[in-house]
Amino acid sequence: MQQQTYVQSALKTHRLLMQLDGVPVKGPADSKVIVTEFFDYECIACSMMAPVMEKVMAANADVRFAFRDWTIFAARYPESEQASRRGLSIYRKHGADTYMAFHNGIYQTGHNEGKLTAEDIEKAAVAASAGNASEDSNAASDQIIENNADLAEMLGLTGTPGIIVMPAENATPDNTTVIPGVVSEQVMQQAIARAAKG
Repeated sequence: MQQQTYVQSALKTHRLLMQLDGVPVKGPADSKVIVTEFFDYECIACSMMAPVMEKVMAANADVRFAFRDWTIFAARYPESEQASRRGLSIYRKHGADTYMAFHNGIYQTGHNEGKLTAEDIEKAAVAASAGNASEDSNAASDQIIENNADLAEMLGLTGTPGIIVMPAENATPDNTTVIPGVVSEQVMQQAIARAAKG
C-alpha cells in the first residue's frame, strides 16, 4: 500500500517536481518523461544506484533526468553538503555533462557513509574538468537543497535514493512510479515505459 501513498503524494506535488530552476537536469527540455532522483553523496544505496542510472540514461536519450540533492547525511558528515554545493556550482557554471561526470565521479570513489573526503570531492571536480573551487555563492545552492528537502518531505520519502518516474504532463496513478531504494535497470525501464504511455 505504501506505493499508492507515494504515488498520490507524487501526483499532488507534480507541479513542484516539474519546477527545475537550478536543479541539475540532463535530457531534452521537451521530454514526455521525467525521472527525478533524490540522493545524498554519502549514501551507500545511492552509490549502488549510480551505475544503474548511468545505464538507464544511456538507453533513454529522450528522457529527462533531474538530480535533487537531499543532504540527509549532512548532520553527521559535512562532506555530504560540501559535495552537493560543489555539484550545484559545477552545474551552474559548466552544464549537464560536466555535472554528470562530477556526480558519477563522486560515487566511483566508493567512499560513502562518512568516508567521503574534501579531497575526493576536489579530485572528482578536477577529473570532470570543472577546475578549482572558486568562492562562489552558496546561497543559491543552499536554497535548492532546502527546497529539495521540503519536497522530499511532502513526498513522504524516508531515505535516499528516492526515485520518481512520471510524465511531464497528465500524470496519473497508472503512469507514475515511486521507487524508494535501489532497483535494477529493468525495473527502471518498466517505470519509464509506463510513464511514456502517458
